[in-house]
Amino acid sequence: MDATESLAVVRAWRKAKRAELLKARSGLMPETYQKYSRKVNQCLIDNVRDLCSGTVGLYWPFRGEIDLLPFANKVYEWGGSIALPVVVGKGQPLEFRRWKVGDDLQEGVLGIPFPAHGAKVEPSTFVIPVVAFDREFFRLGYGAGYYDRTLGVAPHRPTAIGVGFELSRVETIYPQAHDVPMDMIVTELGLQRRS
Repeated sequence: MDATESLAVVRAWRKAKRAELLKARSGLMPETYQKYSRKVNQCLIDNVRDLCSGTVGLYWPFRGEIDLLPFANKVYEWGGSIALPVVVGKGQPLEFRRWKVGDDLQEGVLGIPFPAHGAKVEPSTFVIPVVAFDREFFRLGYGAGYYDRTLGVAPHRPTAIGVGFELSRVETIYPQAHDVPMDMIVTELGLQRRS
């Protein structure tokens, strides 16, 4: 099998695994989803305060991703600020804009809201949703590569924390050259740090 065929096999596997895990996540019972989400929020609150004195790049929950508003509220209490991503163009890094509860939002790509008027900022910490993650802390997202691209061009490498449920754990995502590993992964079972 040549490199092109090999890449095609990996892409097909990743696409199928992504669909399988998104279906599993959407199939969680509401009470289980809420319980796991509370545990993830609490784990972040208990373990990453020292990374939250600056700007924390979060996300607006989409397709069953964990709602991190409880964690965001703590970041504000600790004196930090929150920024949300904006897709500025296909194949481009994300732009992050400062946001707080009550600020105007507008509908972006795939209907995901983003701050209509927030100042552009460079977060020192990113909390990034995962569709899948592996033992090497690589994550599988939706396939557009926005977070990998954003981390790859950041002037100062921010701390990257992947968040998801244990059902997202796989042996490997078959990382490619563009994939950037997370520094930490947080699930309902706790926090793991990459050595």
